[in-house]
Amino acid sequence: MSKYDIFQHPISSNQIMRMIEENNTIVFAVSRAATKREIKAAFKAMYDSDVATVRTLIRPDGQKTAYIKVTDSAVEVANKIGLV
Repeated sequence: MSKYDIFQHPISSNQIMRMIEENNTIVFAVSRAATKREIKAAFKAMYDSDVATVRTLIRPDGQKTAYIKVTDSAVEVANKIGLV
C-alpha cells in the first residue's frame, strides 16, 4: 500500500486542536486496510517527523481513525499539513 493511499484526510475539531497542543497528537482518517506499522512509516516519510505511538479506532460508520502521537511539536507538524 502506497503512503499516499493510507491517509485520506486530517480531522479537525476543537477537541482535536486541544489534543494537538496538549498531547502532541494528530488525528487522520486512514484507509481501513492500513496497519499501525504502515501508518507510522508513511507519516514519518511524508512529514519528516518521528512518531511515538499510533492508536487506531474503527468508528461505527466504518471509518478508521488514527491518533498519531509525535515526538516533535505537533503544532509544527500541523502547520506543515495546514491544520493550524
